[in-house]
Amino acid sequence: MFSTEDWDHFDWESYFLFNLTKLRKMGTVRGYITTFEQLSIQTEGIIDAFYLECFFSGLKKPIQAHV
Repeated sequence: MFSTEDWDHFDWESYFLFNLTKLRKMGTVRGYITTFEQLSIQTEGIIDAFYLECFFSGLKKPIQAHV
């Protein structure tokens, strides 16, 4: 993920949306959900299907099968 210094010339919503689309589960599922929620509440006007796609695509394949 990019740092805030990399995004000085972009708006904050774009920064959070970019990080949301690049988010991948690296630790616990709980940690992934928390980070996903923190990023998603910073964006507005996005349809639910987009959030669902971002959420599922960030999970590892074995976990996707159980969700």
